[in-house]
Amino acid sequence: MKAAIEASSTEQRLDADYVFHGTIIHTCGNRVFDNLYRTMREFMKMEINFARQDISTLSDVPLHHEKLLVSVVDGDFQVATTRFRHHIRNIDHLLESKLSAEND
Repeated sequence: MKAAIEASSTEQRLDADYVFHGTIIHTCGNRVFDNLYRTMREFMKMEINFARQDISTLSDVPLHHEKLLVSVVDGDFQVATTRFRHHIRNIDHLLESKLSAEND
């Protein structure tokens, strides 16, 4: 993802972001959510792209992913959950801001 951001490759960035979250979901073993996530691939990539069009918001994503991954690998469910919620809230805030700006 870092290399894709540095190269300004939107498609590679979207693929890396999608694969990261898909790997976490798959690893958790919830087959229903895993299948749903894979089924909604194109929609998820569109949402990721919409939320992260501003280059200034991109640089923090790999760091969030790295911290989340460390907590998952360490088996620290509480920290992983907190980091994941923070990450999702950040994306939610970006989506709301973008939608609000489009409606003005």
